[in-house]
Amino acid sequence: SFTFFALAYYRLNNPKLFIFEPNSENFMYLKHNVAANAGERNFYRLYHCAIGTYDGVAKLDTSKGNDAHRLSQNPKGTYELCPVRTLQSVATQEQVTRIDILKLDIEGGEYDLLDHKESFEFLKNHVVFIILEYHVHNSLFNAQWIHARFHRDFDLIFERGEVMFWQNKRMRKKI
Repeated sequence: SFTFFALAYYRLNNPKLFIFEPNSENFMYLKHNVAANAGERNFYRLYHCAIGTYDGVAKLDTSKGNDAHRLSQNPKGTYELCPVRTLQSVATQEQVTRIDILKLDIEGGEYDLLDHKESFEFLKNHVVFIILEYHVHNSLFNAQWIHARFHRDFDLIFERGEVMFWQNKRMRKKI
């Protein structure tokens, strides 16, 4: 649904949208829905992959609901293999040097991504705003952990439920 919001909102501003979906069935629906709603304009790229801390292949746990699929080394039920890409490798491939808004909804993978040195450096140096949906895993990986990770480099704009909206402190003046 965020894709359609972004398509409608940024339609007049010559956007470039990069949309990632690791699940094969969801990707099929995504392709169909985006094509039906984007019209003839070609300002988006769809990627059938997960965003992670390496380029390769991973197991996508599909045993839970359609909106709760996540990468897992040892899935407890059904899974499918899916490609994984880093933000850095996609940005290099697409020649992207600045991301105005990055929405991360990676079903618990946010902690690995934010704890990964190269990935976090990429965020600090290239992303203006981050909309982050987080999932509480345990007493260590929760909202406080995310606040501690972001506070030096990003300002919290707002937080509602399990969604946080951050602004890059260094890139604030470049908007």
